[in-house]
Amino acid sequence: MTFIDQVWGTPNERIHTLGTLALLLSLTLYLFFTPLNKPEGLAVFYLFSAGCSLIGLATIRNSWSRWRTGEDTLILLRRRGTESREYEVTLYLFGKAVHWKGRIAHVDVGQFSVTPIDNTMVPPSGSALSRGYQMFRAVYWAGCSSIAFQTLFGVAALGYGLWLLTIVFQYMESNA
Repeated sequence: MTFIDQVWGTPNERIHTLGTLALLLSLTLYLFFTPLNKPEGLAVFYLFSAGCSLIGLATIRNSWSRWRTGEDTLILLRRRGTESREYEVTLYLFGKAVHWKGRIAHVDVGQFSVTPIDNTMVPPSGSALSRGYQMFRAVYWAGCSSIAFQTLFGVAALGYGLWLLTIVFQYMESNA
């Protein structure tokens, strides 16, 4: 899969890519021109609000298609397959062994298990800090890849972008 296929494949990927480009252009304009007058400020914040709205829309559309078909339509959220490395981590917490095994690949987050610690278990390898970070990463991606989180993120991004767009239009119509 080429880079173009990854960012311009499905309609949701196109919408997300346009939103990302709008955010990058907004940041570029802000850093290079530091908006000091009305037209510059309008350009920066119009692109920023449009980028937020487009990313929110793509995420909401992806959540809807995941809920209806089980298929992800954003490259960042698609299952990666079995060729990527598989990780494994175990933490001992409060007399329980919290175990995770899987790939850190957004939706393909692996399997969690919690069992009582017994004498036959081999102590986990690696430092506690390293194992804690790996478990945090696994829990983080499990939460972020859920349909509920994606929907809430999409609604928040779309709502914020649209709200900011109304502020930009009010400023555009003002005499300031």
